[in-house]
Amino acid sequence: MIPIACLTAADRGRWVIYNAVPGHIERGRIKSWTDQFIYVVFRCPDDQWDRFEDYTAAPTRPEDLEFFSNHGGEA
Repeated sequence: MIPIACLTAADRGRWVIYNAVPGHIERGRIKSWTDQFIYVVFRCPDDQWDRFEDYTAAPTRPEDLEFFSNHGGEA
């Protein structure tokens, strides 16, 4: 779970993992948030992730998200 109240401007663009459906994991990047949802871009051409903010974000429940960590590398 990612607590919305703890998000800061530095969290925009961070990689997250969506894991609400058993056996189905998706990675995405945080675009924005409200007091209820974190808006995450999940679909973007591989060579366009540096422009993820140009793509549509899905409202996602914070309890369905975790920060992605691959020990220093990009997703």
